[in-house]
Amino acid sequence: MNDVENKLLVSYSFLATLNDNNSDLFESVYIPLCKRALCHYSTGKGGGKDTDVQNEIKKLFGLEIPIYLIRQMLRAVEKQLTKNEKNRLHFVLFENGQSFQLQSSFQIDELERKYNQEKRNVNALQLAFEEYLKANSISYNQTFPFSEFISQNQRVLSSFFKTQPLPNLEIDDTFINHGKFLEFISENNDSLYQIAEKLYLGSIIASFLEAGLDLDIKFTTGDHYY
Repeated sequence: MNDVENKLLVSYSFLATLNDNNSDLFESVYIPLCKRALCHYSTGKGGGKDTDVQNEIKKLFGLEIPIYLIRQMLRAVEKQLTKNEKNRLHFVLFENGQSFQLQSSFQIDELERKYNQEKRNVNALQLAFEEYLKANSISYNQTFPFSEFISQNQRVLSSFFKTQPLPNLEIDDTFINHGKFLEFISENNDSLYQIAEKLYLGSIIASFLEAGLDLDIKFTTGDHYY
């Protein structure tokens, strides 16, 4: 698995973990995502521009977020901080979020712990996928990345994770091995199955982010993103 594929899969799983079926994507996902990007970018720089945060999110998560959404995220971070936190961080926004000052780093130990845990989870799933292919005499090098399978088959996966049998669904032959692998772990390894489900849910959240959809979107209790 190459670095780009790994980064995207970990991002999907991380986004789902941040949200944890919370009805407020803005609060649970968008703001922490922006804080982590600010922390990784700001060390020793003293500040930057909205495009710097946009590029940092691309580097960290493999996600391309519209610039107007980046500015809204920055404004939300500023609004969420207490006066003491702003003073400690020396965090100031300019031009309605187009640039910022930041002299100290956010404390994001919990975010890093979650990210690293999802990285381990994704590696475990990927290893299981490679072993499944090997056991069935299928070359991994001739197989599409798992991240591409997740991204391109969201509608199909919606039905699958609602426990409808995969063979009755229309799935591109290109990804048939990925689908069979999901069926295999659904029957034999619940922990890996749950990781795969998080990847799917995270891909939906990522699509919201990259499309710059309504930040005030809410889901009532019991609703699912798909």
